[in-house]
Amino acid sequence: MMKKLKLQFNSSALLYIQILKITVIVILYFLVSMFSLSAQTSRKNSGADGLLSRSAIKKLNLLIALCSLCFPTMLKAQFYTPDSSSLYVGDKVPENFYTTKYKLFDLKSKAESISDLSADYDKLIVLDFWANWCKPCLYYLMKMDSISKELDPSKVKIIPVTYQSSKDLIKIAERFAWNYRSITEDTVLAKMFPHQNLPHMIWIYKGKVVAKPKSDYVSKENIALILHEDMPKMVQNNAIKAIDPNKSLFTVNNGKADLLVDQKGFKMAGFVDQYFTVPLTIHRGRDSMLIYSINNPLDQLIYQAFRQDVFQLFDITSAFQWNVSPSILQKQSFHEPVPSYQGDYAHDLKVRDWMLHNYYSYALKLPASYTDADARHLLQQRLQKAILAHFGLKVELIRGPRKRYAALQRIRPLSVVKKLLQQPLSAKQSADTVQAEVAFFDQPHFQLFVSAPLRNMKQLKLDENAVINETDIPNDFMASFAFPKSMRKATELQSVQQELKRYGMKIVIMDRKVPMLRVSQVKKINR
Repeated sequence: MMKKLKLQFNSSALLYIQILKITVIVILYFLVSMFSLSAQTSRKNSGADGLLSRSAIKKLNLLIALCSLCFPTMLKAQFYTPDSSSLYVGDKVPENFYTTKYKLFDLKSKAESISDLSADYDKLIVLDFWANWCKPCLYYLMKMDSISKELDPSKVKIIPVTYQSSKDLIKIAERFAWNYRSITEDTVLAKMFPHQNLPHMIWIYKGKVVAKPKSDYVSKENIALILHEDMPKMVQNNAIKAIDPNKSLFTVNNGKADLLVDQKGFKMAGFVDQYFTVPLTIHRGRDSMLIYSINNPLDQLIYQAFRQDVFQLFDITSAFQWNVSPSILQKQSFHEPVPSYQGDYAHDLKVRDWMLHNYYSYALKLPASYTDADARHLLQQRLQKAILAHFGLKVELIRGPRKRYAALQRIRPLSVVKKLLQQPLSAKQSADTVQAEVAFFDQPHFQLFVSAPLRNMKQLKLDENAVINETDIPNDFMASFAFPKSMRKATELQSVQQELKRYGMKIVIMDRKVPMLRVSQVKKINR
């Protein structure tokens, strides 16, 4: 009989993970303090040439890897959806790539200019898309600045590219004084070479796109190979295409992939090569709607589909009870290997291989008359059926562990509460009051005044300090509120209730078994 492993992430495990996350952030803080990027500035009489030691570089590599995991860099930039004019590896670049007049900002002298690339056709051009807020971008620009000192400028040209203005880059120039001229206010190259995160590199040689490597593969050795027209071993950063929800999914030119299921408007597919990951998304067209998710491990696909029905304070690590074989667990997101972030080709190939075999996608097309909630429930049913048929796994919602927690509820009609939350703030704010206009459940604002006092109320014996939103008000609803500063230090629930009553709400202490997901292996299927 096949040996099965029953695994359940309980509150203790979740607490450990949260502590680990906090620990990582604290470590990052001290690493940044110890190995500040400002160390690039030479110190007088030190004999230093402005470069970090090898040990420091290795530690910074670790720092960048951790930062990349903890702080995604795709939220603030200006990105473009790929279209028929987008260029990929092997494509010839159009003439206007070289003839367009670009705005330039010298990151050393701070001088502004306008120029084209017509004199650089025979050079290896390294385009490095970046932004001043992107810490990994700064690290790799620093690395390339060091490398560039050993490169022949008649053969290689490194060009940072940003959507930001020269004014946004002045502090960077004053801090680092890099020997680059960055293209600024770009709207041309980002469309020509679309991407969904930063940093992002494009290598162009003699009028042709020769590579778009992950940034950690930039080295003088790899550049030398390109100049000799020999392709180095590099993992390409090719997940840059976007699904078009207005067209049929998983077809040629729109996420072509092997289909596991194609029935009654529901499709489930394997890995969609060259397309970036998309969490569960609902797209509404004129006559139909599409609910879809692209390139996620199986547990992520399940969690996203059932997220609205699982206990709100459970994340993906605590939302599941697993009763499956160890081999099934190895295919879930908590066992997904992490890229090397150091240009380790062999390791990064293993990471990509894991993605190829363990990333899946789905899409459900329905008439526009369906509500989001009804669409989700139908998606759950179709997904459960597909996972049972193709993976031998039974997915179900169950009553999980008992939890004692606080829930924010309305004591007045929804329309009234929204109106109360949209009252204009006072022009004069008193010294003992905090007022703000932010997203309703934003941290550290509205929740801070509701959740923080609960930590002081040991008498409530809560399992969770966070508060669940049961008001039917969306978390991102723009709300105006004013609370006394003393509210955060309250030790009695009644004082919090008095303040919430002004907005038609109250805290209710709940004690019940909470919903979670159970995945059971009911038959063995070789995949």
